[in-house]
Formats: sequence, C-alpha cells, structure tokens
Amino acid sequence: MSMLLLTSQAVSADPPPAAPPDLSNAPRLCQLVDIVRLVIRYAIAAGGLATFGMILFGGLQFLMAGANDGAIQQARSTITWALIGMVILFSSYFILVAISEFTGVDVTGFEYPWVGTVGENPCGV
Repeated sequence: MSMLLLTSQAVSADPPPAAPPDLSNAPRLCQLVDIVRLVIRYAIAAGGLATFGMILFGGLQFLMAGANDGAIQQARSTITWALIGMVILFSSYFILVAISEFTGVDVTGFEYPWVGTVGENPCGV
C-alpha cells in the first residue's frame, strides 16, 4: 500500500520550473562583419581547391583520351574553363583589395554604425 502511495505522489508532482536561458553567448549583429570576412576567405580557398580539382580532372581526361579527338577537345575545354574561373575568382578578390587600398573603405567587410550605440556594446566596436 505504501508503495502505491509513493508512486502516485511521484507522478502527480509538478516538474521544477525551467531556468531562464543564458544569453551571454548569443550571436550579436556586429558579429555579422566577422562572418562576411570568413565567408569571403573560405570562398576564395574553396574556389582555389575547386580549380585545382578541375585542372586535375581535365588532365586525367586528357591522359585517358588517347587518339579520340572529341575527348581531347573536352579535356582542353575543362582545363581552359577551370583556368578562366580561377582568373575571375582571384581578380575579383584583388579588385576588392585594390578598392580598399585606394579609397580606404573596407569593401570586404561592413559595419553597422548603430551597433553599440544603445546600452552595452557586446562586440567591443
């Protein structure tokens, strides 16, 4: 009988109240600047790796083509477009850097002027 009474009391007990969430490490708007810089950096690296992979793939196509003129042309086209993509990728980055150097405006990142004007500034800007 006492076992049944203990079980019914355990089931009917209210759960403890939930603690409020800890927002001290929550993302802030000013961290978006860092995210954009990282995306640009990793996009350039990923583009370079993709270019290397496409050149390698085109080279393997060229080796496997043998005397097949159509396959040789396809391999040359793959290598050519990979190199064109690499030139476009790196020239776009160098254009952004040149604009930044000549004008003094950081175009690879951006800032919100109103971040930190109200209350505490969480990002130290």
